[in-house]
Amino acid sequence: MTLKTPSRLRARPVPMLLAAMPLLAGCAGPTAFAGTDDPAALHRAVTLAACGSFRPIRYSAHDTPGTQRQARAHNAAGMAVCGWKP
Repeated sequence: MTLKTPSRLRARPVPMLLAAMPLLAGCAGPTAFAGTDDPAALHRAVTLAACGSFRPIRYSAHDTPGTQRQARAHNAAGMAVCGWKP
């Protein structure tokens, strides 16, 4: 004979886990992710993570001036931080 667990008891761990996630994430500082206390190494680790996530944006004459301006600003930041070539 198998006993069934009421659905109200099965659903409890999920909301409790979701409520605890922000508390658990706050335990690790930025150096825990880079594995070092050296500011230069931390900066390199953050830069590599950011540069690996973004790419240059191409735009055309059909885009609005605002879109072109935003794409140019994004690309300028990428050239300065990630060393993108124009």
